[in-house]
Amino acid sequence: MAEKKHRLLIGAAAFLLLLCTFLANVKNIYTSCQIDAEYQVTMAYRLLRGDAMFSKMWEAHQTSAFFLAFFEWIFLKITNSTTGIMVYANAVGFLCKTAVAFTVYGTLRKYIDKRIAFGALLFVLNTYPKDSVLPDFANLQIWFALLLMCCLIAYFLGQGRSIWLFLGAVCLCLEVLAYPSCALVWIPCVVLICMYSRHKKRDVCIFTGVCAVGGGAYLLYFMRGNPGRFLEYIYYIWSGDESHAVGLGERLAFMGQDLLALANDMIYVVLLAMGAVVAAFICRAIHTGGKSLGGFWHVAFSWFVALYIVGYLIGLRVEEAGTKHHFFVLYLVVECVAFLTARYLNPTEKKIFVIGQAIGAGGFVATLILSDLGLFPTLPYLIPNLCVSLLPLTKAFGTGQEGNEESWRRSLWRFFPVMMLCAVMLFRNMVYLNGWMIAPSNFREDSIFGVDWTAQKGPLKGIVNREGTYVADVSYAEWQELIVPGDRVLVISYPTLTPTVYLYQDVEICADSTISTPTYSERLFTYWEENPEKYPNVVVAKCYGGNLMVGEYNEVVEWLTEKFEADEVVDGTFWRYYIHR
Repeated sequence: MAEKKHRLLIGAAAFLLLLCTFLANVKNIYTSCQIDAEYQVTMAYRLLRGDAMFSKMWEAHQTSAFFLAFFEWIFLKITNSTTGIMVYANAVGFLCKTAVAFTVYGTLRKYIDKRIAFGALLFVLNTYPKDSVLPDFANLQIWFALLLMCCLIAYFLGQGRSIWLFLGAVCLCLEVLAYPSCALVWIPCVVLICMYSRHKKRDVCIFTGVCAVGGGAYLLYFMRGNPGRFLEYIYYIWSGDESHAVGLGERLAFMGQDLLALANDMIYVVLLAMGAVVAAFICRAIHTGGKSLGGFWHVAFSWFVALYIVGYLIGLRVEEAGTKHHFFVLYLVVECVAFLTARYLNPTEKKIFVIGQAIGAGGFVATLILSDLGLFPTLPYLIPNLCVSLLPLTKAFGTGQEGNEESWRRSLWRFFPVMMLCAVMLFRNMVYLNGWMIAPSNFREDSIFGVDWTAQKGPLKGIVNREGTYVADVSYAEWQELIVPGDRVLVISYPTLTPTVYLYQDVEICADSTISTPTYSERLFTYWEENPEKYPNVVVAKCYGGNLMVGEYNEVVEWLTEKFEADEVVDGTFWRYYIHR
């Protein structure tokens, strides 16, 4: 009876967590809209309008546009409009993420306790690498990494069917499209094949061959039409993307700033760790009279996460600008405890653990190398690692004698750390995640309790947020009045751009890149020389209170104010319109 009752309780808890996760993600569909997400939507839209990749699109992340472009094509075919496309893209992202999460669950439950697999399901559903829901380059990288992990697990632990190795290579190709530096993930994949495959040479050849064919197909597609200029276009893209072209010195400086900021807040982490250790010693004394409890780190980690949640709730850890990424120090704690307790894993579980760690570490390093992110913003890319790290967290606690009620209670207690970790991720997903401003002047993170405006018009229709949605509604109305379909439009806004402004009207996008952190330089003039049909007849410049917000002392601003022959200049609420017809 006791065992049946406990099974009922754990089933009810699992259902409640899954229901809350579903509701939190539905909330995200309507609240998730940050400038990188707008960039992804605009990039995909540009691809659908016929702008050739590389020759007419100089966006740094354009190879990731293929996935969302397919779904945007369906949306545009049905609606013949961009109204509400952001909510639609978020809904697509939620459905894709759900499919990936259940694939992870279905794969893991074949080889490990289904309760741990369920914890991995909840973790995937409640975490995002860049606080955006739609299929952007960050989410695609994680999703394909997780699918690659599942394929390799199925191949190494299943019947060794080559189809899983083939599909794994395809997933790696797609991960590289999402983020090109993820080509580095090929290295840990080959190492894993050499470690676990029964046909090492053959499988390395199969895996590498599929990747090579995929890479060759990419290059042929990208170089079509003008293959001789391909390398030149690559140079234009990377040399002009100043926001992401971060040198080694600057990258080390970012890491130093992260570590310094963590050191300033370390007292919070240290206090939690000390409290967790004391609580673990007390538990050992109470339950065993001073004898070994069978998993000190397991108990200490459980208390750390529990205290972390309490601190979060009572405001000890307020997420403000400059500290919001320190939430992910929890990822580091999980990783450390997982490696300390990995010795308790059986051979099958250890294989799964190593596969997940290798795939996740490869993606983490690839992101750290190529992006402009510091250490803490890159930690969320360890999602594959955390999925398999849940496994050793449940193995360190002794289960006692089998077949009695105490054994059952202890077996349930083993899952307490996983439950607590999923709970804290769910809490953050409910309250904080994706509560970003749509057009922030500085990157603030807000809770859902601060939103007060719903966009009524345009591509952001249905998005709930703060002043950003109001700005979008006002700007959309102005575009309908001042800009006509077919205009060739350049938008200038510095240091950040809300790229979906290009979707307010059926216009020709005349920018070299629609990235949300734009660079205005001589590269734009080179772009017009390469593509003269892209020279604009309308320039829309960010302007508020009569002051242009377009940066200073650059050639494009000089061109706009001195050389662009505007027949009419109109000051709107948030933009100044230079019109030549």
